Amino acid sequence: MSLWFIAVPLAALAIIIVIAIVAARTAAFKSKQTDAPSTITYPVDVKSAAARLAGAVTFKTVSGHDRSRFDYGQFSTSHAFLEKSFPPGHTPSWKSRLLTATAR
Repeated sequence: MSLWFIAVPLAALAIIIVIAIVAARTAAFKSKQTDAPSTITYPVDVKSAAARLAGAVTFKTVSGHDRSRFDYGQFSTSHAFLEKSFPPGHTPSWKSRLLTATAR
């Protein structure tokens, strides 16, 4: 009797057993994920947000590889606009954390 007549059925049986174990464990699995609120709402002043967006899109901050065509004035003006529009994001501690993170 050849070794193949024993090895092949044993390998097939082992594969079937592994598949059965995986299927049983998958069926018995219970999720440990906690329930979360379905939505989180934040109050938004739509008119103020629209005004800030309308002001932000007026700056020509598109740049390319040609540094001679780069308009630094537009970026400076847009940065000043952002500082005025979003003061909490431009505190000295926030700027230092941002500069530290981008320097890496």
